[in-house]
Amino acid sequence: MAIDWISGGVSGDWATASDWVGGVVPVAGDDVDINATGTYTVTVDEAQAAKSLTIDDADVTVADNSTLTMGGALTVTAGLFQLNSGTIVGGTLSATGGAFQWNSATLSGVTYEGTLDLSETGYIPTVIVGGAGITLTGSTGRARERST
Repeated sequence: MAIDWISGGVSGDWATASDWVGGVVPVAGDDVDINATGTYTVTVDEAQAAKSLTIDDADVTVADNSTLTMGGALTVTAGLFQLNSGTIVGGTLSATGGAFQWNSATLSGVTYEGTLDLSETGYIPTVIVGGAGITLTGSTGRARERST
């Protein structure tokens, strides 16, 4: 099922049904679209799941303070996905016009498509290795690995 954030650009918690069109909180099989016009933040404060998530408004922030499990794509075409000690489990992440901000984030079993910018001080994710981890792909389909 496709589920959209309410119009009017209201900040709120992902787990609050009244913040979603139709009054239903998304679950693992749902395609989620957060694109209502306005400046607002959608906060993930407890474990949540979605089939896909698209953030598509320049003034929107999704703040992950818990665990978000993805069955498919998490795409930031505009706006910001902010990982504040949150975890993303599974899925394919890409920021085609928006951005990810890695504030003490954890990535587990994800694929990242595109340029992964870790140049900001303090914005370095923890990557779970040993089976889950992260796969990095670019326009050439190659990932570069470096040990330190």
